[in-house]
Amino acid sequence: VFYGGEESPAGAIASNYLGEEEMIVYNGVLLGVQEDENGRKSLVMASLDSEPFCGNSTLEELYPLAEIVFHCGDDTQLYLSEDQLVLGAKLNILHTGATTRSLPPQGNALEVRMYKEIAYTPLADSGDNAPAEG
Repeated sequence: VFYGGEESPAGAIASNYLGEEEMIVYNGVLLGVQEDENGRKSLVMASLDSEPFCGNSTLEELYPLAEIVFHCGDDTQLYLSEDQLVLGAKLNILHTGATTRSLPPQGNALEVRMYKEIAYTPLADSGDNAPAEG
């Protein structure tokens, strides 16, 4: 949304950043949170299929399941409270797609939010899609 009269230049009141085409979303299960000496957090993640293995395990026990580690910097937007960063939490992470070649790969998180499952209900076949005879 822009506003500006003839006597003043237009200025942005609000805008939505739609991101780059290359940005990628990762949905996974949090295996653990590592913190460096500066207090920056790294999220150790595994696929959504790993949730049943989480139980009361420690990060050291679960680390072999890790698929990727996301580092959270000052510019990372957290759309959740730090209390929600618990073992087994399902997270949705927006990142640039650039990762290290280490095992597990490491990348930088741009946005972190809780993963929301969408209920899938198949449409009932009313017969409208049946092939025509003749």
